[in-house]
Amino acid sequence: ILQHLSEAIRPFWVPGGSLLSSWFHTIEAGPACSPFISSSPYAKLRLAYHDQHPEFPMLLDIMQEIMRQQGILLEGVELNYDDWANGKANVDLWLGTVNFPIPEEWNVGTWLLGSPLLRHAISGGDDALLAQWETQWHAETISAEQLVRETTRSGWLQPLFHHWMRLKSPDRARGIHLNNLGWFDFRSTWIEPGP
Repeated sequence: ILQHLSEAIRPFWVPGGSLLSSWFHTIEAGPACSPFISSSPYAKLRLAYHDQHPEFPMLLDIMQEIMRQQGILLEGVELNYDDWANGKANVDLWLGTVNFPIPEEWNVGTWLLGSPLLRHAISGGDDALLAQWETQWHAETISAEQLVRETTRSGWLQPLFHHWMRLKSPDRARGIHLNNLGWFDFRSTWIEPGP
């Protein structure tokens, strides 16, 4: 994906080894099994994304081209944010973005176990496993890093990249924060008085 980005923005995108840039997790090697019915004339996957991120259509175009080269038709399904966040679509893949406020590790675990979309997806629909993780999380016997390792290893979560965002502002700007969608939240921004 990154190789297909325009050169102007490519330096700000880095392959994601996990949800946090200091972690590294991979899908567990296992038997290769096609998700497609062999009698199907073409392979087709549906990918949902929410309508509040201007880069998702660009990413969808890139993914469609890459998948087309592999003989797979990737259909994009644009959803309003509430439907996307609640997993209200019959799709195969979900594309999303997240920004974790400090303390990052705690917020990763809370996000994994608290987001309706992820609650449905991270355990592959295994409600007993999800309940076990919640119990362990509340008892502090499993860390966010361990949760991410398990969900990534099993293939239910795949971090693609880290996107380093930049904001040009006066040197004296203070209180600029990102929300969980990765958007700048300017409600608490102020300019420090000059000399």
